[in-house]
Amino acid sequence: MQKKKQRQLDGLFFLASYPASDELKSSSLNVLSISGEKDGLATQEKIKQSKTNLPSQTVYHEIKGGNHAQFGMYGKQKGDQPADIPALTQQKDIIQTMLGWLKPAKKLP
Repeated sequence: MQKKKQRQLDGLFFLASYPASDELKSSSLNVLSISGEKDGLATQEKIKQSKTNLPSQTVYHEIKGGNHAQFGMYGKQKGDQPADIPALTQQKDIIQTMLGWLKPAKKLP
């Protein structure tokens, strides 16, 4: 029987979300947190409070004028705030931020 290849997780990203516990705090994972300034669900206050649950090397990016719904392009959501930027502008910001963050990552064998 062949040995199964073990895959190792090098990084983790949060899009308009945050961890509920501190399980990642002492992790060596590369972490990216992208949030929206106008997000009424994963609010800036909640993102700020969750920083104690994430490793110190976490990279944070706030999309100015972005809201929660435009992360998934699924329309209005109760509790969310209206965005100040078009959905495609927010999507481009998400993509560019993720690509920039992924660029220095190691390639898996």
